[in-house]
Amino acid sequence: MFFRVLLFSVLFVCLPAQAEAMVFKGVTVEFTWTPDPARLDWAAGPVPTGPTPSPVPAETTRSPAGRTLYLTITLPDLVAMEVRGTIKPLSGKETLMEFSLRKTQGDDYLRSAEDLGRVSGEKDEVSDVEVEKTGDAHVLRYRKAFSDAEVSDGVRLRLTFVDRRSDYDIQQDDFTMRF
Repeated sequence: MFFRVLLFSVLFVCLPAQAEAMVFKGVTVEFTWTPDPARLDWAAGPVPTGPTPSPVPAETTRSPAGRTLYLTITLPDLVAMEVRGTIKPLSGKETLMEFSLRKTQGDDYLRSAEDLGRVSGEKDEVSDVEVEKTGDAHVLRYRKAFSDAEVSDGVRLRLTFVDRRSDYDIQQDDFTMRF
């Protein structure tokens, strides 16, 4: 299932597979998940005591016991901007991922809000988020596997984008992915 939508302040629900949305001012978000093959549960049939049989008998089924989340955010290369994001489970208050990046006038790259004085190369990592500048855009990538206990019924991404060129235009969206 693939969505391509223009959003401004909308709760976006995507059921398995993929969702891509233009959020505001050239910001695009792709937020997806896949079952985590490293965390498969034996849901039926015999419980193996040794190595997993290959191929798995037809009467034995496996279900995902975890999910890998993928997030790609593409931002225009503005003179000055800020982007913040958090991912939290729908049932729970703990934060699974959080980042805050800024680009000030005269900078070439987005930097962690805590590391603004540090010289940055073309690639950087902030809170498991890979940051890269490609041409006239900045691309943020995040990928991490979680157990079902951590993300049982879904996750919510809150994304805030601040255009700091003039009057600090602030845009914010929530993306909800249910499992």
